[in-house]
Amino acid sequence: MEEVRAKLKSTNPESITATIMQRMLICPVCGRRVDKLVEGVCEECYRREHPLAEPKVKRLEVEVCRSCGALRFRKGKWHSDVGDLEVEIAREASRLLRFRGYVSGVEAELSKDLSLLTLKVRGKALPGLAGEYVEEYVLGVSVARTICEACLGQVSKKKAALVQVRAKDRKFSQSELRELAKQVEEGISELALRDSSVIPVEVEEKPEGLDIYFSSYSAARRVAELLSRRMYVEVLETAKLIGIDDSGREKYKRTIRLLLPSFKAGDVVRFNGGVFYVLGVTARHVELLNLESYAVTRLYLSHEFTSRVEVLAHVDELPEAIAVSTHGDFIQIMELGSYRTLEVRLISPDAAELLTSQERLKIYWEGEKAYIIPIQGTHRGAARSRA
Repeated sequence: MEEVRAKLKSTNPESITATIMQRMLICPVCGRRVDKLVEGVCEECYRREHPLAEPKVKRLEVEVCRSCGALRFRKGKWHSDVGDLEVEIAREASRLLRFRGYVSGVEAELSKDLSLLTLKVRGKALPGLAGEYVEEYVLGVSVARTICEACLGQVSKKKAALVQVRAKDRKFSQSELRELAKQVEEGISELALRDSSVIPVEVEEKPEGLDIYFSSYSAARRVAELLSRRMYVEVLETAKLIGIDDSGREKYKRTIRLLLPSFKAGDVVRFNGGVFYVLGVTARHVELLNLESYAVTRLYLSHEFTSRVEVLAHVDELPEAIAVSTHGDFIQIMELGSYRTLEVRLISPDAAELLTSQERLKIYWEGEKAYIIPIQGTHRGAARSRA
């Protein structure tokens, strides 16, 4: 006991008090015992007295199209999906809330009846606090019924922008035009699920291609971008002055031209001095069959490539034939239109097997020279290369 008393006498009284106080921290606001205080109060009380944000407005206005149900906020973009509008509101939350402290993210949620908006703010009031937390702020919503530009354009048949689909130096066949119209329809239907403004005012089918009219340039641009991802096209935009609006600004009618290559699947072309049959064309590549060696080459589509390609014959200009017999390096074929037979010398050793396996062949004549085309494609052993 005497030893304990001696130890207490030798200990600094201030140190003993500090140790006791450190183990018995009490928040003066709520009375809770805590491990540490933040500016004299517990973390919970500090958070309550220092919110992450303060509303700038009590209500916000959301416009709703009475025709299609699209929504928008602060004269921004029209949205068919309420989730997209919530994303935009969250992105523009600084217009509705005055932030304090350290905010890492905001989420917005509209009530089903569009009467309330809940903004969920994530962050913390001070960097030294234990972790991030979420605070919710609820604002009222005023709904204004109106007509969006897309529906107004549909009603008025206003043609503010045009997407033209054309092919370089050629017209479309009926089957090609039908396939093109089908791709356009599928693409627009896909976009319209999220944004009805992309629905065109009018679509015209012509031998030279498609003319697709829209009530707004932004809708035309979105459709043009989608189509350019589905097929290889070169894009050209032009603007034509059509008048002055009520505010004195110039009004333009914009045209976006999507130009397909001069060739298509089934055509015969010349490239780098060689004669090729076009096996297929995708959005990024073209597959060519060399009509001398019957090797297949896959090339990347670009303006540099398409500008160096010369179309020798389109698919509907090539006469059909059948293989009659082969002997040595020669194949005997008969033209079905004229019933004329001819012998053609084959350079590739694999060509005879390839050509005789076909039910139908096509012929491309270049002067007196005949190129034999296997229209059912190539066999498994055909050589393939990429570039």
